[in-house]
This record gives sequence, C-alpha cells and structure tokens, in this order.
Amino acid sequence: MEKLEKTRAGRTTLWQTFTVFCLNFSAFLQGYSVSSSSVILGQLKHSNGTLNLFANQSQFIICSNNRHDDITITEDQATWIASGWMLGHLFSSLFAGLVSDLLGRRRALLIDIVIFFIGFALCCFGRSFELLVFGRILQGYPLVSQVFVCEVVSVEKRGPLSAMYSVMHSIGFATQLIIGAYMHWRYSLMIPLCLCVPAFLGVYCLHESPEWLLRKRHLSLAERSASFYQLNNFQEKIDEVRKQDLAMEQDPFREIPEEIRESANQEKITLRTRLQSCDWINKNILRKICLLSLFYVLLGWCGFVVLASYAVDIFRRSGAPVSPEHACWITALVKIPAALASFFVIRKFSRRGLFIVLSFIICLSFLTAGVYTWLNSFPGICPELMQKLVFIPMLMIILAYAAYGCGFGCLPQLLTAEITPVPIRSSVVGFVSMLEMCSSWTLSNLNQICCICLVCTASS
Repeated sequence: MEKLEKTRAGRTTLWQTFTVFCLNFSAFLQGYSVSSSSVILGQLKHSNGTLNLFANQSQFIICSNNRHDDITITEDQATWIASGWMLGHLFSSLFAGLVSDLLGRRRALLIDIVIFFIGFALCCFGRSFELLVFGRILQGYPLVSQVFVCEVVSVEKRGPLSAMYSVMHSIGFATQLIIGAYMHWRYSLMIPLCLCVPAFLGVYCLHESPEWLLRKRHLSLAERSASFYQLNNFQEKIDEVRKQDLAMEQDPFREIPEEIRESANQEKITLRTRLQSCDWINKNILRKICLLSLFYVLLGWCGFVVLASYAVDIFRRSGAPVSPEHACWITALVKIPAALASFFVIRKFSRRGLFIVLSFIICLSFLTAGVYTWLNSFPGICPELMQKLVFIPMLMIILAYAAYGCGFGCLPQLLTAEITPVPIRSSVVGFVSMLEMCSSWTLSNLNQICCICLVCTASS
C-alpha cells in the first residue's frame, strides 16, 4: 500500500513538473528577449571600431550581410532600443493583471506568447529603427508571472517548482548571448520566433486555473481542472462552494414562477461574488501591498535589467580577461546551474533568510565591481596592478548572477502570489511589476535624466 501511494505521489510530482515546464516555457522567451538588446547593441559598429553609448555626437550602424539592411541610428536611438523592453514591461503592468483576472490565466498567457511572436518578428524582419523599437516594446509586454503556477501546484511543491521559472529564464538569457556572440543578431532572433509555436501549443493543451474557475463559479470546469492538475485537496474547496450555493438557492416562496426564482438566485450569487471580491479590503492586506510596492521599487534599482541591456558595453568599460562578447555569455551561463540549485535551496532554507543572504551577496558583488571600474578610470592609479585585477568585474558579475539564479529572481513573485488574495492576485503582481520597471527605467536613463535636470537648472 505504501509503495502504491509513493508511486502515485511520484506520478503526481512528475505531472505537475511537466505542466509547470509548459507554463514556464514562455519564461525562456522572456529571458531571450531581455538579453537581445545587449546582442543588438553589441554588434553596433562605430567608425573607429568601438562603441561609445555616451558620446556627444556619434552614429552607429547595425551591421548586416545585406548592404540594404543597414540601419543608421544615433546615440539617443540606441538608448531607446535598450530601454524599449523596460517601457513595454512598464506600460503592460498597468493592465496585464486585469486581463489575467478577467480572461483567465491561460488565455492571458496565450496572449503573452502571441505578443512575443509579433515582437520577435518585428525585430527580426524590421528594416527601420521604429520597427526595431516597437518590437522591443512588444517583447517587454508579457509579464510571465508566477500566479498561474501557484494556482496549479500543491502547496508543498510550490516553492521548489517555482524555481522552474528561473531555470527557463536563465537558459533563454544565456542562449541569446551565446548565439549572438557567433551569429548575426537577426538570425539569432529567429530561434525564439520558431519556439513561440510549441510554447503556444503547450499552454493551449493545458486547462484553466482551478482557482480562477472557482472564483468565477464554474464549478464543473474547476473540478475537471483540479483533476487535470492532480490537486487532490482542491475538491474540498469545490464542495464547500457548492454547499454555499445550495444554501442560497433555497427559497421558501415556491409559488413564485421558476424563471423569476432563477433570476433572483442569479442576482444573489452575483451580489455575493461581488461582496466576496471585496473581502481583501482590510488594513492588513493594504499594509502588505504598500510594503510590496516599496520592495519592488528597490528591486528595480538593483540593476539586473540594465546589466542585461548593456552587458557588452559594460564589459568593454570595466574590462575582462576575455572579449566582451564572450564575457557576456560566460557570466550568463552561471545562472543555469544556480537556478537548478534553487530547486533544493528554496526548499531547505527559509525564504526570508535566503533572500536577505542573496541580497547581501549581490550588493557586495556590484559594489566591488563598481569600485574597481571607478578606480580603473583614473590612469594614474597603479595601471600594472589594475591590469592584473582585470578579472574582478567578471568574477563579481558571475557571483551576482549566481545569487540571482539561486532564488533572488523568483522569490519576489512567489512571495507576492502567496500573500495576496485570489481576486486581486494578478492585479497586484502587475502593479508592483510596474513599479519595478519604473525604477529600472529611471536607473537606465539616469545619465540622460541628470543632463536634462542640469539643462533645466541652467536655463532657469
């Protein structure tokens, strides 16, 4: 009997792992889209063979095997290419959560994959700067949140399986940098363009979230979905809701026509659903949302999105023992084994303590790399010693990526999905993601913002 139960538990775990893999295949596309601007900007050629994104007057040409495919862009336009993904993520956060709450988690994810396809297609085949930027904005639309995953996985497996997002995101991130180091950027974007098709079919074959169906009072569909995802304890929730509906359907006035009674019962159910959706309005939940908002603003200031957008140029400036193009994918590869290790790390350690330790490691790594780069900008400071220590920035970014893969990247969304009620779960995730992208976009354009402030101050 025990062997039979263990076999069933093992099958359930394998099935839920497979479904989580299908759901998080879009995370591979998202990771691929994040690092694509680094590859594109890394292949921009300056007249003297170098790239300087902060020159006052400069032009860059995107190289191509086809002479008619060359796109001439300026410094400001290069910034738009880099920050287009963040802008798309920023604006989509305003309504993507509402779309998920209204249409369902599955349909929202299918829409995400379709928009990924359009964004990659515009960047791959577009022959103008405007199409390139618009494609980057569309690549930033899909949020690929962990809400769906949290609602189709049992509670005891939610933590470890949430690490699948980091694994798939890291593989996509590193794959783009590896292929971009050896292949033209247009050809490298054809790979995610083709992978959008199996990603769409995989999600299409899955069922809707049982939690969302239960909230919409589709009890039979919720029961089928819970059986599909092998959520054994979910039947108790369905039975409880059925008891509540039966109690509300009891009507002592039997002489009232059937049509009127059904209409009245439907109005009661609708009113009760609206009242239940307002149960989250209390000081405790609002306080958590405020703390999450501050938390995500600080997350956006960490700089990982900026590092992904300007990776090649960052290694050109800070130095590396290998070429900047190869330094990008070598450091990014570390995220994959780190994300695999997060399956066990998240299960073994408390989430709060783990996140604090990982945050400290990332802070120390970026601080060390920044201090070295700042000191290296002064030619009079022992150039021989600085040349011997040229590996420091690359080593520190490897350490930061390792900490990011071990849980720093997936724990915030997992925490947000767990502490927010179902009626507003996707909306809250979208709102805090918007705050994170606001912070990241501000950090990315800090140089331009400071220049604008100085100009305004001088003119006044």
